[in-house]
Amino acid sequence: MNRVFADTYYFFGILNPRDAAHEACVNYSDQQNPALLSTAWVFTELADGIGRSGNRHLIQKFLFAFESDESNLLIPASEDLFRQGLELFD
Repeated sequence: MNRVFADTYYFFGILNPRDAAHEACVNYSDQQNPALLSTAWVFTELADGIGRSGNRHLIQKFLFAFESDESNLLIPASEDLFRQGLELFD
C-alpha cells in the first residue's frame, strides 16, 4: 500500500477553516482519500500549534481518528529517528 506523508502543514490546513491552505487540503483529502503516514513528531508540532488556540481538546480526538483508520500509519517517536531527521535537516 502506498501512503502519502502528512505533515503539520496538511493537518493545520484540514483543521483550520481560516488557514490559507484549508480549501486545497480538504479538496485533496476528499478527492484522493489517501492512506496517510505521519510521525509522532508531526503530532507533537500540531499539538503545540493547537494548544495556543484554545482547542487543545481537539488533538486527542484528531489523533484517535487518524489511528482508527487502518490505512493510516503513525511512526512513533524515537531517538534514532530524531537523529536521522536532524541529519536530513542539516
